[in-house]
Amino acid sequence: MRDPSELGVSDTNNDASTTRTAAAGSNTSNSGVFEATYSLQNEDHTLGNCLRYQLNKNPGVALAGYSVPHPMERKVNVRVQTIQPLTADGAMREALLDVVSICEHVTETFEAALGAASEGAAPGGAARGKGKK
Repeated sequence: MRDPSELGVSDTNNDASTTRTAAAGSNTSNSGVFEATYSLQNEDHTLGNCLRYQLNKNPGVALAGYSVPHPMERKVNVRVQTIQPLTADGAMREALLDVVSICEHVTETFEAALGAASEGAAPGGAARGKGKK
């Protein structure tokens, strides 16, 4: 797992806030919480669905889902239940870092394709030109 500091992720971001709530009677131990609901403020289905997908790919996650409480409210609730020893916080951190890595890859790929297009070559190395109709 990558360190959030190397991705430029910090806990002092004021434009979006996150709240974690452990369920009453939740499965906890001295080492962590294994089920939690995260409330992501100023977010929508875009991030909610990405996180749900990444969480469900993790074999240590028993359940992952998200909901938007109301269409007019910019808030997403992400529910995570994990299998020990993976904690809900650990699973969420891994999923967030995976989403950041994917976004970085898409950005790099797009910029490479844009650079190739501006130099006159199509992505994949083929030369650009007007085709015959």
